[in-house]
Amino acid sequence: MRRLATWKYVMAAAVAAAAVGLYSLAFAAGVVQKSTLSGVVQAEGLVRVGQTVRQGDVLVQVKTLMGAMPASRATVSGTVKSVSVQAGQTISGGQAVAEIEP
Repeated sequence: MRRLATWKYVMAAAVAAAAVGLYSLAFAAGVVQKSTLSGVVQAEGLVRVGQTVRQGDVLVQVKTLMGAMPASRATVSGTVKSVSVQAGQTISGGQAVAEIEP
């Protein structure tokens, strides 16, 4: 009877460890950041790979009819894993511009 109780604790611990592992893997992937505006990407204000950002920081600015405007802001805090646009490139709303690793 003692072995049965021990086995139940071992199985519960294994299930909990697997759940924690899967939860960690789900958040280890980068978070894709998308543009909310269309325009030509400005060199000033363009985020760089490896840069640490906080939620709300400007990642990309575009030139619009009203001047330079933020086209994408970080939705999470973390490190920039990749940048998908470059200065002078024309982008549209909804286009992926960067990836952040939380």
